[in-house]
Amino acid sequence: MARSFSYPPARRPRKALSAGHPLSKMMQRAGSAPPLAEPDTLSAESNALYAQALERFKFNALNEAISLVDKALVSTPCNRHLLQLKAAICTSLHRFEDADAIWQQLLERWPNDAQLLCNLGLYALRQKRHDEAHALLSRAVALDPHNADSQLNLGVLHAAEHRHEQAMACFAMALNETPANAEIHFSIGCCLQAQYRLTEAHAAYEHALALDDGHFGARSNLIFTQHYLDDFDPAKNRQHAERMGASLARQAPAARLPASHAGGLAPVKRPLRVGFVSPDLSTHPVGYFLEAMLAALPTGEITLHAYANSHIHDDLSARLRPAFATWHQVADRSTAQLMQTIVDDGIDILIDLAGHAKGNSLASFARRLAPVQMSWLGYFSTTGLTSVDFVLADPISVPPQEEGFFTEKIIRLPHTRYCFSPLKAALAERCLPAARQQGVTFGCYQALAKINERVLAAWAKVLAAAPTACLRIRSARLDAPVVAAAFRQRLESAGIPLDRVDTLPPLPYDAYLQSHAEVDVLLDTFPYPGGTTTAEALYLGVPTLTLAMPGMLGRQGEAILKNASLDHWVCLDEADYVAKASAIGRGEASWLAEAANLRANAPAHVETSPLYDAGRFARDWVDALQEAWRRATASAAA
Repeated sequence: MARSFSYPPARRPRKALSAGHPLSKMMQRAGSAPPLAEPDTLSAESNALYAQALERFKFNALNEAISLVDKALVSTPCNRHLLQLKAAICTSLHRFEDADAIWQQLLERWPNDAQLLCNLGLYALRQKRHDEAHALLSRAVALDPHNADSQLNLGVLHAAEHRHEQAMACFAMALNETPANAEIHFSIGCCLQAQYRLTEAHAAYEHALALDDGHFGARSNLIFTQHYLDDFDPAKNRQHAERMGASLARQAPAARLPASHAGGLAPVKRPLRVGFVSPDLSTHPVGYFLEAMLAALPTGEITLHAYANSHIHDDLSARLRPAFATWHQVADRSTAQLMQTIVDDGIDILIDLAGHAKGNSLASFARRLAPVQMSWLGYFSTTGLTSVDFVLADPISVPPQEEGFFTEKIIRLPHTRYCFSPLKAALAERCLPAARQQGVTFGCYQALAKINERVLAAWAKVLAAAPTACLRIRSARLDAPVVAAAFRQRLESAGIPLDRVDTLPPLPYDAYLQSHAEVDVLLDTFPYPGGTTTAEALYLGVPTLTLAMPGMLGRQGEAILKNASLDHWVCLDEADYVAKASAIGRGEASWLAEAANLRANAPAHVETSPLYDAGRFARDWVDALQEAWRRATASAAA
């Protein structure tokens, strides 16, 4: 949520300034070290080293940062601020025992230092050691109630445990101390977003940006979460993305093109070198999308290079890895280091698989790292970066009249912009629930953030028009009682009879797939529809009723269902959605007969469709990349 350690610049005076960093790994206990002496000032030389280290740390140049800190510690070995910075860097470097030893020394020497307790409280919070974090942060607030950082961190802790009222109270106290603090407004936005109060959250993000136009967290959240809003506007989304793209371009370190392209672009007689940059080359929808396609790629036309911006390397990562000529784990590399790695690999086409989603590397794409840069798969709108040349789409998800929603040029695959990997599962029970019981059972497996007030209003109309139908909603956040209670209150406020709705927690993957046997038809959300959930359900034989809306994301359900030749399951407005869902809910024979046929014969209906035909998709995908290269070389020659 919030970054609650401050990053003040070094100053001319010799007195050191506090520093810290949000830390993300479990603290591990280590042996004690000699007690610290009191010196609390820095020489001009050490202060300069501290400033340089802090700057390197901000940009994730961790090895450079710790080298500078160690150099400064030679002349001032017990300075608390240098040591706090070193502890933070050690944690980011996964040197947990070293970090823990430093924090323990600091706490033993200065047990009543409110800022130290604040920083250590955040350290525990990032490890999800909430009891310890609460004790440390409460003590920090008691020692110095006017410390905005401590109030902010305590609010973040409350929000992480879904105590939203207490969180907002802490944020209000922090704002009282520093009303022009963009980080506090950003944290308020995150807290409101967690409660699905998205309109208010966006107002908070806007306030944060008014105070700090370069606040990437606020801008990124604003861009990404716009897609959940009732009134999502792809044109307005482009405007926000362009502003962030311009900001990233201004701040990104300089880069150079690979030496192999120094003389300009030209057709190549060797395989194209294609790079994927993603935090999701693992057990994630992106990983699942890639698996079958990578195995089906034609040989000799491209070589793949992976830049995995995550510490996760799991079983799916291991299955993907053989398709790549090189595989770099880059989560601990600075933007400059990542950029240099890509340039050194001589990449021809660099593909971003994250967009503005969590863990993205758009700061690297903001400079020209490869002759051709494109966006694909893990995101569903424009990046807003002028340095990203193309977005891979399809004729349904981006029709010609909607190309203006993108700063990139559109290259269309002939059928679908992604291919799903076949499931290793089938429903054990192939009979429709409606045939075993009175009434149709609708299902929804979407994230709660997608279930906005427009969706709830439509569902209320459907259940009113189909009095024997019921609804089963299963979602990740519904395992938290406070979240489930709040969501059921939203259902009731929308006029949905609670006795006809089951709100259910998540299940292990295999059990989740088998739970589709309990529903007849899925009801999609809008304007943020399902993707993976829709395709998985179709493979199992369960159709989804979707509503097509403007934008690549809004047409996602439409693209999936039309590629499965289920065009009539696509609605063009809310009235059509309610009418068709109501007809299904009343058990009209034509709809249930089709649903029964799909289920009885699954996955025959989709396994040869473009959705699951990995061989055809892989050929189309390579052709699209070659088309991008031809366009780029033709443009360079013009």
